[in-house]
Amino acid sequence: METVTLGLFSLILITCLIFGLPTLYALFAGLILFSGYAVTYSHHLASA
Repeated sequence: METVTLGLFSLILITCLIFGLPTLYALFAGLILFSGYAVTYSHHLASA
């Protein structure tokens, strides 16, 4: 699952770079992806 999460983030980042979109979009999507991954695998945000 880690590979899928990192792959999705990389794909979003590359897509933003290709289409000239702000990198902030990819970073925000990464925040959502990685937060969802952490909550899914019991790494709750409150324990950080």
